[in-house]
Amino acid sequence: MSIVRHCAYLLFLFGLSGCGTVSGLFEDDDNAEPPTPLLAIKSSLAVSRVWSRNVGDTHYAINLKPIYARQRLYAASQDGTVTALDSGSGEIKWRTDTQSRLGGGPGVGDALVLLGSREGEVIALAADDGRELWRSRVTSEVLSVPIAVAGIVIVRSIDGRLFGMSAENGERLWTYDRTVPVLTLRGSSSPTLAGGLVIYGSDGGKLTAISLKEGLPIWEKSVAYPSGRSDLDRIVDIDGDPLVINGVIYAASYQGTVVALDLETGHTIWSKELATSVDISADGSNLYVTDVNGNVWALDRRSGAALWKQDKLQFRSVTGPAVDDKYIVVADLEGYVHWLSIDDGSFAARIKAGNSAINAPPLVIDGFVYSYSLDGELSVYSAR
Repeated sequence: MSIVRHCAYLLFLFGLSGCGTVSGLFEDDDNAEPPTPLLAIKSSLAVSRVWSRNVGDTHYAINLKPIYARQRLYAASQDGTVTALDSGSGEIKWRTDTQSRLGGGPGVGDALVLLGSREGEVIALAADDGRELWRSRVTSEVLSVPIAVAGIVIVRSIDGRLFGMSAENGERLWTYDRTVPVLTLRGSSSPTLAGGLVIYGSDGGKLTAISLKEGLPIWEKSVAYPSGRSDLDRIVDIDGDPLVINGVIYAASYQGTVVALDLETGHTIWSKELATSVDISADGSNLYVTDVNGNVWALDRRSGAALWKQDKLQFRSVTGPAVDDKYIVVADLEGYVHWLSIDDGSFAARIKAGNSAINAPPLVIDGFVYSYSLDGELSVYSAR
């Protein structure tokens, strides 16, 4: 966490917002906590690699992560290349060069593959063959994943604005504006769709429900409250994507809390002090969270009570967790993918996916685990 704090402070001095682009400068900082060395484990799970493809690196991008739809995986690289692959075989179905520096995506919906660029573009490709259908400009760079439903594309720009755009031609339909604090982490949560609402997590620690068709706010709730004497201490960004299950929204903030809110009213069901800046996940009973120090937690979805905590991955820049049947899967800065028991968080298996860090959370589809490293290696694993 100290790397993030020093990074944010430097950018503050230069009048910039965020942290992700220069965090590597502080790897040798005397105040930075070194990654916890990995201890040998006794594997109870056999993991094998099914296939691997290089689809282009994402070293300087913020929110490029694979997405699955209709038997295909879609992945994007920072240099603008978008690739569609058969999820079972890894066969490349199409590849398109958008000739833009990409920062967020891909997103899917309405037969589109959607990308956001660092130049403030929203790019729509045809999902079947990768043809560019349209591109439209918003007010600043896009570091979140665009989404589409019911003929409307939703995209967030880094200046705090949320846009509703026509899925047919990219025409702007509405704009929702949220003030951005003086200092924020470099990154953006992506909007989530549920029940005709767009759930939007802001850099000021607020969660807002917005009507999909009109872009009007329905309710707003503070997930975390800025506190402290400096702007650095007051960072409470919601950078992980909100999660909606059965009418309940789960969300978390940096230096803040994890909350469960009622989807219709925004009423707080429970709240727990636990800070994170990555995506969360859930199964039928539990919520799984990776905190800012790399601890992985299981929380009771009904109450927020802690069920277990895995603390042997501290300061390893651990990704958000994914659920793989009876296991939780996370990855880290040295390219390791870890399987943890869903019962108590103990290590069940570990595999070295490569020599590059993995920032994107693992993706689990039909019992297979997909990892995407910063050097562009997209790999799929089977655990039995």
